[in-house]
Amino acid sequence: MNITRSVIRKILPTNDGLVGFASFVLDDCLFLNNVAIFTRLGHKSYRLSFPEKTVKDKLISYFHPLTREFYFQLEDEINKKFNI
Repeated sequence: MNITRSVIRKILPTNDGLVGFASFVLDDCLFLNNVAIFTRLGHKSYRLSFPEKTVKDKLISYFHPLTREFYFQLEDEINKKFNI
């Protein structure tokens, strides 16, 4: 799966390290939105958090990577673009 487009929306940093949100287009076919970008403690890089909600005390994920490799591909894209 290839990232064909990514957009970052920076915000003023929060106390918990939130610095922005990202959206991705994958293979020109799938749009993923509202991926939270957090600073990584002790590093000059960022980590991602994917949208989820709680329903009847159960946490439900809207979407998330199924492999570590794809997570790191998304994270690398953000680290490259966010530092521009």
